[in-house]
Amino acid sequence: MKRWARRMGGSRDVREPLTRDRLEALVIALQHVYRDVFELYLFKAAFCIAYHRTLQIIGLQMDQVKVSQSVVLWFIGSSKTDQMSKESWVSLKATRDLTCPLKAVQEYLSTTPEGQMPLLVHQDGSSLTIFQLRAILKIAVLQAGFSNFRITRHSFRIGPATEAG
Repeated sequence: MKRWARRMGGSRDVREPLTRDRLEALVIALQHVYRDVFELYLFKAAFCIAYHRTLQIIGLQMDQVKVSQSVVLWFIGSSKTDQMSKESWVSLKATRDLTCPLKAVQEYLSTTPEGQMPLLVHQDGSSLTIFQLRAILKIAVLQAGFSNFRITRHSFRIGPATEAG
């Protein structure tokens, strides 16, 4: 289907992968977007989780995450792409850079009240939405000096895959 669309003059996908270097630039840009530490940590955690976890972050629940000193564990329930319906815990280890998912989650959780049900919430308790994530991503992308048409939410998914192989 895609090949046919290209032959027929269909538009080319111009989205670019979000590399680790670009993610670092976005995390730095967030510091210029937000002066409020809570929101800064919220979006830093959202960006780092989206990059390192490469799965949907909106709707994550607090009980799907376990954090220790050296690792963050994510509960992966059954999904439409999981033919065997095997639930499991996936670990992400600390990295030594600005995009460390463990540090980002620890910083964010240090500012949140105990007992929050959704993982990613604003200070008023409202859940982070896709619309808000897209809007702040667009602002951070521009602040970092990238093209906001080329780096999108999809870039979080294709970035780690591109760097891995």
